[in-house]
Amino acid sequence: MKVNHKCSILLGVIFALGGVFFLATKFVPKSDHSDREAVYKNTVAIAELDMIDSFIEPSTPEEGNQVAEQLADRALSTPGLLQSTDGRSLPNEQQLRQLVIDRVSLMFNPDYDVYVTQVGELLGRDGHEALQGTMFEDSKLWLVFADTYDYAGVAIETTRATLDLGSVTLGEDLWGGRQTTFGDPGVYGSNRLVEQGSTVFNIGIPVMLPPDNTPTSKIKVLYATLSFVWDPSRNKWIPYRTAVYDPTGTLGALPVLWM
Repeated sequence: MKVNHKCSILLGVIFALGGVFFLATKFVPKSDHSDREAVYKNTVAIAELDMIDSFIEPSTPEEGNQVAEQLADRALSTPGLLQSTDGRSLPNEQQLRQLVIDRVSLMFNPDYDVYVTQVGELLGRDGHEALQGTMFEDSKLWLVFADTYDYAGVAIETTRATLDLGSVTLGEDLWGGRQTTFGDPGVYGSNRLVEQGSTVFNIGIPVMLPPDNTPTSKIKVLYATLSFVWDPSRNKWIPYRTAVYDPTGTLGALPVLWM
């Protein structure tokens, strides 16, 4: 298991690029942010991410599962999590915990067959059949999404959960920065449950994505949120939506998390 430090990664990339980076800065025009393109920043969220010095990157599937378990435990023990429910426990919390573990483990170790199996178990039917007619019927397309986070590092101690959907919706409780969301691709029917007022559980994880080996590459430090909604008819939690949030608003297009 590797512990990646933001500063050491950045210096390594700079030295590796060397003269190529120098030439690029000389001959490639810099982006010009005019007043019309001003970026509003979430300074509170930026400060929180800046305080995180190291991110854990699992090196094996076993380590990925271990980290996923720690993230799930950390999220479910978030102070004040159950305040909006008058302290009542979450329904079928053990299944929710396992679902979080399964999905985060799959983020570290993308495997389409495992994903199909998870879908089948959640819906109580054949996973391949359930995915027919959706964008993730194509395994190659799923891998395009999933491979983006294969080498992600995460910060366990600052991971937290909320039952307030607005806290992961830009334009409501978040101000500034840039966010991309990705909803149910037609697999689970979770949108209907949310519209009916079912409880939504969100786990927010500080994530660091290593830079590409290009002159303009950047370390991406952001928040990744996985949201799950309670389905009383099935007595289980199912995936609802993901969100990726850059509080600086300067990282460009954000890589979408798959569902």
